[in-house]
Order: sequence, then structure tokens, then C-alpha cells
Amino acid sequence: MSNPKTEKVLGLHYDLLANITHEGDPATPNSTSYKVHIQHRAKEQWYQIQDLFVEEINAHMIFLSESYIQVIIYDVFVTIRFMTVY
Repeated sequence: MSNPKTEKVLGLHYDLLANITHEGDPATPNSTSYKVHIQHRAKEQWYQIQDLFVEEINAHMIFLSESYIQVIIYDVFVTIRFMTVY
């Protein structure tokens, strides 16, 4: 007689959607700025936005700056495997 067993594997997958950085000295007036790195997911292209300036950047450039805020999305996936034990 067979005895079915079920095994569940739970996993998480994180994707970075946006990264906000702050540069400058807060003690000095008008010397600070914020930059936003945001990904166009369909094109898999990253953009850097500062005020009204938008430019394409390489994804590796994001990790060279210190993050102030990061926006992520995560997917939870479950894999179910059925095994038959005799």
C-alpha cells in the first residue's frame, strides 16, 4: 500500500525597485541633495533622477552610493512535492 507524503518548500525572492540617496552635509544650508534610482522593470533599465534631470545608469552604479531608503518587492513561493513511499 502506498503512503503519499507532501513536502513544502517556502522561499522568498526580493527585487529592488527604487533606491533613494542623500548627499551633502546637513549642517550646511543648501548643500544637500537627494537622488532617486528607479528601475523600469519591463526594460530592465535603471534611471537616476535628481530634480528635473533624468539619466540612464548602469545597475552597478546604484550600490556605490549610500542608501537612505530602499523600496523592494518580494514574492513568496511555495513548492509542493508529492512523494510516494511504499
